[in-house]
Amino acid sequence: MPIKIEPDQIQMIAAKVIRFNLENNIPTEQINGYEFRYSATSRPDLNESQVYVDLYVDVSADTLFQEGESPVAQLQFAFAFRVEVLERLVKHTGKMVNIIKELDTALTDISYQTARGMIISRGAGTLLEEAFLPVNESGSLV
Repeated sequence: MPIKIEPDQIQMIAAKVIRFNLENNIPTEQINGYEFRYSATSRPDLNESQVYVDLYVDVSADTLFQEGESPVAQLQFAFAFRVEVLERLVKHTGKMVNIIKELDTALTDISYQTARGMIISRGAGTLLEEAFLPVNESGSLV
């Protein structure tokens, strides 16, 4: 039976841009579209009842005048969540402590959606101004 996680048990306490490196200066009118590669990692801190999520995004562009993808940006975001009853939402495997999939999915999805807004905000006026992270299926980063 899946464990039910109530929204009021989760509180985002930090959201930071760690890296926002633009690697190319392609004029936006020459960009046909963007490709995104992203991954996420999470790690619990049982002493603080917190979970940290790191989200990595590599952005490439398809351009009018160049074959293949051109690297555009390397982005990294860090999020921290306070989670009530965290000790009930982890699995112990030897010395490893991992959060259960339901919690990992919820926190990663929240992080991804928050990063989308951060990219829109920080990318305004740059070659990322039209680079919108796609809507993803819940749990696809876990």
